[in-house]
Amino acid sequence: MMDVGCDGPLMINLTVTSRCNLKCVMCDHAVVAVKKEDVSDTVIEKMAGHLQGAGSIDLTGLGEPLLSPQFWKILDLFPVSEDSSTDEFKIYFNSNGTLFNEVNIDRILKSGVKKIMVSVDSGDAAMNFALRGIRLQKVVSDTKNFIRRRNAMGRTLPKIGLATTLMKANLKTAGAVIDLCEQMSADFVEMWSLNEIPRERAAQWSVGLFNYDEQMLSHLDRDQVMLEIDHLHWYAQTKSVPLMTMVLGTARWEGGFPADDWGRGTEIAWKDGSIRCPLPWQEQRVHYAGDTYACCWGAAPIGNIQNSSAEDLWRGEAMTDLRQSLIDGRVHNHCAGAGCPYLLGRTE
Repeated sequence: MMDVGCDGPLMINLTVTSRCNLKCVMCDHAVVAVKKEDVSDTVIEKMAGHLQGAGSIDLTGLGEPLLSPQFWKILDLFPVSEDSSTDEFKIYFNSNGTLFNEVNIDRILKSGVKKIMVSVDSGDAAMNFALRGIRLQKVVSDTKNFIRRRNAMGRTLPKIGLATTLMKANLKTAGAVIDLCEQMSADFVEMWSLNEIPRERAAQWSVGLFNYDEQMLSHLDRDQVMLEIDHLHWYAQTKSVPLMTMVLGTARWEGGFPADDWGRGTEIAWKDGSIRCPLPWQEQRVHYAGDTYACCWGAAPIGNIQNSSAEDLWRGEAMTDLRQSLIDGRVHNHCAGAGCPYLLGRTE
C-alpha cells in the first residue's frame, strides 16, 4: 500500500500574479474588480529551494504571468544554455499570447521553460473575440513567430500548445482549434471543461450574451458530451495533433501529448467508495502571500509558508489527513465547496 504521504511534489503551482490585460467572459476579471497582486519576494525566497527540487513548476494564476516582474525573477532562477539537458527545463505556464514580443521571447528562450499553454477558445475569430476580447490573428501570428524562433535554435522546448475552455457555445466547433494547431505547427492541444461553480453564483454571472450557468457542460447529457469528446480525439488523430481533454472529471490524452508530469497517482491504494482524486499526491499550490492549497480546486488553505516551510506543509498533518480522507471517501473540509470535477455528485 502506498503511504498517504509521498516524496516531493511532482508539480508546484506558484501563482505569480492576478494582473491581466483581458476580461475573458468565463474569468473573474470579467465580473469583479480583481485586486492586482504579485507573489511577494519573501515567498519566492522561501520557495527557492523547494522549487529547485520539484519535478515541474507551473506559474499560472488568475492573470497573465508575463505582466508580472516576479514572473521574470523566477525565470532567472532557471537559466539554460545550448548545453543544458532537458532535465533543466521544468517551468510551465498559461498565457493569453498577447505579450509574445521579441524581447519576451528572448527571455523565455534563455530560461528553463518546458511547456506553454496559449489560451484560444475557438478557431473562429468572431467567437474567440466574443469570449476573450482579443483578435485571434494577432495571437496566432505572435505564437507562430515564437515557434519559429524556437525551431531556429534547433530546440524542441518549450513545447507550445493551445488551451481551450470547453462550454456549450464552443463544444461542437472545437475541432477548429485542432485545425488551428495543425496550421500553426504547434505541439499539442489541451481542452478543459468550464469550471463547475455553485449554481447560485453561476446564474448571476452574465457578460453580454454569456451566462455561466447556461454554459456549464454538466447541464448537458453526459453521454452526448462524451461522444463529442470521442469525436475530438478521433479528429485529432487524423490530424496527428496530440490532444488532452479534461471534461467533467474525466481525463484522457494520447498521440504524444506531453503529460510526463501527470504520472503519479496510479499506485494509490484506492478503496471502493474512494474519491479518486490524485492531485494532493501530485501538486502543491502556493498563492501570492504564501497560502498553500492541496490543488488548484482547494476551497481552503492548508497553511501558509510564512509560518512554516513548503516542505513541512507538503508532508504535514493536514495534508496527510486530506489524502487519507480521499482514500476513505470522505470530503475533507479543505475540499468542501470546491467546484472540483472529482467531487461532482458528492456535494452540492
